[in-house]
Amino acid sequence: MVTIESLRFQKVDKLYIHAIDLCVYLAEVEVSGKSTYLRNSTGQIARFSSRSEILDKFENIAVLEAWLVHRSAYDEMIGGPLKGDNELVLQLF
Repeated sequence: MVTIESLRFQKVDKLYIHAIDLCVYLAEVEVSGKSTYLRNSTGQIARFSSRSEILDKFENIAVLEAWLVHRSAYDEMIGGPLKGDNELVLQLF
């Protein structure tokens, strides 16, 4: 289980911030080639209310790259056919 506390003395290769909904964000970390979602103290996937909240939590942790990931459900919402991958990935640093 990976928590913020367990990452204090590790190097995070990549941090993916997944924008799930307007106010729901999840953090996925890649450490030593293995990816997992960040967990809270009870073992559940940690939820955040903004991209900034996640970045604040990682302020004192060595993160080499950070990415924002957003999947759009636009085609599905308007009843159109799926047009492949509607994923937008932006590098933050």
